Amino acid sequence: MIGSAKANFTSMALAMVLLTNVSRAVGRDAFDLLSGFDRDRIAAAYPPSTEKSSGELAKLLFRLKSVDTNSLAERMVAGQKNDVGNVLKIDGKIISTQKINVPPRLVEFLEFKRMTLLQVQVDDAEVIVITANVSADAKIGDRVRGVGVIANAQTNSPAAVAVAKLGWIPRAANSVGWRLLAHEGVDIGMVADVSTRNRKPLVGADSDAFYAVLAAAKTVTQQSNLPPAVPASAVKMLTDATSMAGEWIRLELETVQITRISVIDPLRRSQLSADHYFQIDAVADLGRAVIKIESSEKDSNETGEIAPSATFENRYPVSIVTTELPAFLNEAVWKQAGPDAVIAEVSRQVAIDGFFFRLWSYQSEYMERFGGEDQFGPLVIAARIIDQTPKTADPIGVSIIGKVAAVAVLAGLLATWIWHRLTTAGDQVVSRKRKQQQSIDDELLK
Repeated sequence: MIGSAKANFTSMALAMVLLTNVSRAVGRDAFDLLSGFDRDRIAAAYPPSTEKSSGELAKLLFRLKSVDTNSLAERMVAGQKNDVGNVLKIDGKIISTQKINVPPRLVEFLEFKRMTLLQVQVDDAEVIVITANVSADAKIGDRVRGVGVIANAQTNSPAAVAVAKLGWIPRAANSVGWRLLAHEGVDIGMVADVSTRNRKPLVGADSDAFYAVLAAAKTVTQQSNLPPAVPASAVKMLTDATSMAGEWIRLELETVQITRISVIDPLRRSQLSADHYFQIDAVADLGRAVIKIESSEKDSNETGEIAPSATFENRYPVSIVTTELPAFLNEAVWKQAGPDAVIAEVSRQVAIDGFFFRLWSYQSEYMERFGGEDQFGPLVIAARIIDQTPKTADPIGVSIIGKVAAVAVLAGLLATWIWHRLTTAGDQVVSRKRKQQQSIDDELLK
C-alpha cells in the first residue's frame, strides 16, 4: 500500500449491449479465457427468457469476473465484425434498465442474486448491457463503460454483450466529491465500493480505485469554478466513513513523517505519469472527543478477562497520499534528510484539500498492549496541501506525541510492503478464494 507511519498511525504511501452499428472496435474471440464456454454455449445464454438461459448468462458473468480487463481489452481489433465470443468495449449513456433474477439454486455459488440489463446509447448506436455489478444508484442519463464478450450477434436482432466489471460515472450526484471525480472520468461505483472494506486492511481490490482517485487528484485543481472543500474532522471520518467515500474534504493536520513510495507497475506509472507518490503520516486534533477501540481478545495473562480498550485523546493518526509535495514540504524534506531521502521526519501545520478514501486497518505494537486488535485510521488522497505553520513553536503540542508516535513506524512499513505485494501480484485474497471454490465452480459451470 502506501508507506511508513508514526504514532499509532500508520503508513500507507495503496452487460449485454445493444448495437445497431456494426462498425465497432471488436477483435478475436475470448473463448480461451472463458473455461467451459464455447460459441454455442454462449449463444444459448441469450436472450435470458428461461431459467436455464438466465442461469447460463449468470454463469458467464461469473466466469468473466475472473478475467483481467486488460487481457480482455487486448482482444479488440478495429474493423472486425461482431460475432459471438468476440470482445466489445462499451462507453455510453443509460437509456433504460431492467432487472433479471438469478435462479435461486445458483445464488449461493455465484454470490449475486440478480443481473441488470442496461439499454445504452453508444455514439450513434443504441446498446444493451448485461452485468451483475452496476451501482444501485445508476440512473438514466448516467455514463457506463466496460469491456465484455458478445453473447448474441444475429443480424436481425441487437448484439448482446456480457460485461462483468461495468464502470459507472453519474451525470449528477449530491456529493461534490463524486461530481469532481466523475468530471475526471473516475468510475464512481468503484469508489463507493471501497467503503465496504472500511476498518479492514488494504487489499488488491482497493488498487484500481486508489490509483484512479490519486491520478484524478493530480488534475482536479485545474477544473474551473472548483468548489470549496467541506471541512471534516477526525471524529467525522472515524464515525461516518461509509457515507464519506469520495467526499471532497478539508482537513487541518500536523505532519509527522513523509515517505516517498516507488510505483513498480508500468500501468500504474503510466496512470500517474510518475514513478512514485508520497505518503504523509499526520495527526488530526480530536478536540474533546475520546476514541476507544474495544478489544475482543482475552488478556494475554489468560485470565479470561477482556483486554482493556485502546484510548486516543487529543489527536488521532491520519494518512495522506499525494503525487507531488508542495515546495515548502520539499524544502523541509531536503533540509531534514537530504534531496534523495526516502523517509523524512517533518513537522508542519497544513491544510489538506482532497478526497476521503476509506478507513484501513493495520497491526501495531501499540495495539498489542490492548489484545492485539488492529489499529484503523483514515486514508485521504490530497489534491493540494497548504502551509499553515504558525510562527510560535509547538503550537498544538506536537511534543506530546513523543515516543508513542514511533511505535507504529515498523508496522506501517510492513503494511505498505504487504499492500504493494498484493497489488503487484493481484488480489491474493480473491485468488485464494477462487482456488478454494474451484472444484465447486468446475461442476457448477458444466
